[in-house]
Order: sequence, then structure tokens, then C-alpha cells
Amino acid sequence: MTFNSAYYTAMDRGYYLPLQEGQEKPTGSYAPEQIPEIGVSLKDIGVSAHPGQDQLQQVKARIFQGASKVELGFFGRGKGSFQGGNTTPEMYGKEERIDIRELAKINKVQITTHATTAAGSLAGFGQNNFDEHVREQALHEIERAVDFAADVSRGGAIVVHANEFPRPILDSFGNEKFKAYEEEDTRGIRYLVDERSGQMIPVRKNEVF
Repeated sequence: MTFNSAYYTAMDRGYYLPLQEGQEKPTGSYAPEQIPEIGVSLKDIGVSAHPGQDQLQQVKARIFQGASKVELGFFGRGKGSFQGGNTTPEMYGKEERIDIRELAKINKVQITTHATTAAGSLAGFGQNNFDEHVREQALHEIERAVDFAADVSRGGAIVVHANEFPRPILDSFGNEKFKAYEEEDTRGIRYLVDERSGQMIPVRKNEVF
């Protein structure tokens, strides 16, 4: 049997040895009364389900691992497919969503949702241009994630990637400590947009026409 080890599972109880005066505290050797209070315990830390796999089976696996909070997510968009891990919320019908919700409820597991990482830009930024169709598609993908969250967890947190268009870090933070490179304040790229076509043209700040 190994004592003072950081290796443990959710079903293990703690084994502690008394620390001698002046002894360095090795990882995993703190008794409960010696642990500094930081307001966060293991039960407050969640785990993500693999976005490219069956989320119902992933919930079961995470419950068996002892997780109390599980984030469900997706990699695909549109119709989606399990082949290649391009999963989407609409691949899970009414019965599957009920199963996830009941499984989480019975095991007292909190479910959150991560909208697909392939949703696209909420600003409609596509291939070097702004496109209203791209924006509508992104909004639709997020709407599907919201509907999924409503069914499997009756709401809760939903993570969304906004996918903004590129811009200089210096302009974003307004602080000289945050730069992509030394001359960004003079050579950073600005983007001009043609309002008629949505086409973008990159122009450096010090570029003269």
C-alpha cells in the first residue's frame, strides 16, 4: 500500500501521515485540517465529454469516473455525422435527450453545453469577406445548442465561440504590454470593408497609397 501519494480515485478515502516539524510537505500528504481553504473542492471541478463521440455514452462514462459536472459538446455543423466525429445537437432525438437528462438527474450530475466549435463567425466573417448567410448559419448552430441544453438540462451554461474577425492585439487591449510583435503599433493590419460586396482588404497602418 502506498501512503502520501497524489494518486487516488473518487471512491478512495484519504491516508495521511503526520508531518514532522520543518519537513517539506510532499504532494498528497496534507491532512484535511492542514489544507488551505481556497473555496474550491474536487466536486466543484467539472469534466468535458468527448465532443466527437456519442454524448449519452460519454455522460455514462463520466459518471462512472465520479464526475459531478459534465460539459457536453459538438464538433460538426449542419446535418453532422458520427463518422469523423462531426457530431451536432440534432443527431440526438427526443428519447436520447430524455435519457441524458434523467441519467444526470438520478446521479445528481450538472450538465452544461458547448456549442459546436464549427459554428462560424457571429459577425458573418467568412472567406475574406462578411456574408450575411454565414452569420445566419452561425446563429442557427447556436440556437440548436440552446434547444439541446433546454432538453437535457433545462437550461444552464452554454459556451459559444464568437470567432471574431482578425484585428491587432494592441488595438484590442489598448495597452502597450500586449503586442503581437514590436512594430505592431505602426505596422499593424487594418481591414477595409467594401459595403457593397462585404469584401475585406488588409492594409498596414504605415502603408501609403
